[in-house]
Amino acid sequence: MQAELAYVEQITGRSVDRDAAGRLIEQAESALARVENDGEDAVLSRGQVSGFEAVIKTDGSRPVLFVVDGFIDLKQPSVGEFGARLSIHKPGVQAVCAAVGRVDDPGARPLGYQGTCFMVGHDVVVTNRHVLHAVSRKRDGVVVRDEHGVPVLKDGIAIDFHQEVGPARTDRRFPVTRVLFEGAAGNPRFLNDDKLNFDTLDMALLQLGSTAGQRMPEPLLFKLPAGPPLDALSSQGQGVHLVGFPGNAQSTTPDLFSKLFAGVKGFKRLAPGEILESPGGLPAGSDPRRWILTHDCSTLGGNSGSAVVNLDFDGRTTLGLHFAGYHERRNWAHAFLAIGPQVDEILTGRSQSQ
Repeated sequence: MQAELAYVEQITGRSVDRDAAGRLIEQAESALARVENDGEDAVLSRGQVSGFEAVIKTDGSRPVLFVVDGFIDLKQPSVGEFGARLSIHKPGVQAVCAAVGRVDDPGARPLGYQGTCFMVGHDVVVTNRHVLHAVSRKRDGVVVRDEHGVPVLKDGIAIDFHQEVGPARTDRRFPVTRVLFEGAAGNPRFLNDDKLNFDTLDMALLQLGSTAGQRMPEPLLFKLPAGPPLDALSSQGQGVHLVGFPGNAQSTTPDLFSKLFAGVKGFKRLAPGEILESPGGLPAGSDPRRWILTHDCSTLGGNSGSAVVNLDFDGRTTLGLHFAGYHERRNWAHAFLAIGPQVDEILTGRSQSQ
């Protein structure tokens, strides 16, 4: 863990809270000792849980890796065995990293952004419905809509496809010009104890405007002309990686580890893991549309709208649209196995109408 913290300071040029680090390490040591003594019967305090999770995040099992020059930094101490797995499909991973952007909102203080998105059409990105609402104008807390019922965006909303550690760049930034699609709200009776409604399609498609001299990233694939079927790649235990911008102040995790990295939030990062439940694997009563998959990649607030991508086939085929996470490492995504045809229909209909 000390090596990881030193690496973060070195690569970002920002100081980590060493007092918080010391407390976290003490909690980690206490948690590990209790687990060693009591095994599965160990009862951990909240602080010990935070320490234990931090150890997991830095031991290479579920790291959060910086994207540097369009790929992961293989020198990051926590990369572990994922370095080799990601390197095998480096061109595919690079394509994903290039296609993932940050949904910038000048009015979102102090971070300046609301979530993540990725390219699915030549000038179209997909993100979450709740991210769309975050970048829309409000009146008395309610989203303002135009005469067609489409959310009205705030001024200055743009997508930045860079925001990596290292020198800043301004040549990968495009304005959002139009809301193409907003997923429907689900039946309130499906609202669960986590305040999530899996009957809601937490998806939105946004059109980007061109910028002189700049070329938009290529869209990601969410269907395969050849190779294993998408349902096989989306099955339980399959390796995945998630690319996005973790670190929103309204993080979904209470983990003390996130506080140590408060100074480095908002950068593009890659988090590997695996699928926990395949589409349709949740109880039918909680996932009536059977369009949810779960994964264990490490996420924070700000990752909403991230691409969940296969890891071991080509490193670039998109399997899910991440929309929520839970501090015990269960994260939810809409499976492209289920929503891909609808995205295709929207993109095809738009191209035919132009």
